Amino acid sequence: MRRTVMTWLASSLIPYLASTCAFAGELTIAWAPSEGEIIAGYELEVLNAEDRVLEVIDAGEATKVAVTDLEDGVIYGFRVRPYDVYGNRAAEPSRVIRSTPRPRIDDVDLPLGVIGRTFATIEGRNFMPGAQVVTTNPSASILSTQVLSHERMRVEVVLNGGSLATDDLLVLNPVPKTEDFLLAHQALLDVDSSGRAGLADRDRVVMGMGTQFGDPAYRRELDLSGDRRIDQRDVDLIEASL
Repeated sequence: MRRTVMTWLASSLIPYLASTCAFAGELTIAWAPSEGEIIAGYELEVLNAEDRVLEVIDAGEATKVAVTDLEDGVIYGFRVRPYDVYGNRAAEPSRVIRSTPRPRIDDVDLPLGVIGRTFATIEGRNFMPGAQVVTTNPSASILSTQVLSHERMRVEVVLNGGSLATDDLLVLNPVPKTEDFLLAHQALLDVDSSGRAGLADRDRVVMGMGTQFGDPAYRRELDLSGDRRIDQRDVDLIEASL
């Protein structure tokens, strides 16, 4: 019997960024290629809350797959297992990540004509506790985010002019993110909303080190890796971008 040893990067599984034009019940999962031996392909396993396999998707040689027909508001588990040219599946899959389908924004309720600090209500689907909202609008910055339900969020925002549209916002559910993912989306490292990631952002993360989700001093925007604790890994992610 042939036996192939596969080196599998179990920590590399990530969901893709949310977008306001997301399809209902969909989530795209991406992962880094396995190293060490020739890999013929990958299987993505979709799990329920009890880790029972609901579906196995053969991704072939691709390292990204869109999962469809997911139910809004339901948290699923996802893990990847590579296989070799002989059909041998890796004994150890990736670690499981858990997420709802991709969050989407349907509407933003913002007081008209307000300049400065105010609050906005975001209506949509699949907002998980601890989710973060970022904006691509250079005239706006998000100060805080409160998830009221999987369909509604409340954000504190500063407007320096103009308005805030659904296309200006991204909702990021609290799931672990890899260095490559964050470096490709520099806006997530710009915690002080200065327009670029820099030393000031690193200093803010350093000041928050040692806190975790549930602590009064925990600040979600400083948890760059999305693992619900602020530690050296978050500092390293910013320093890698400098």
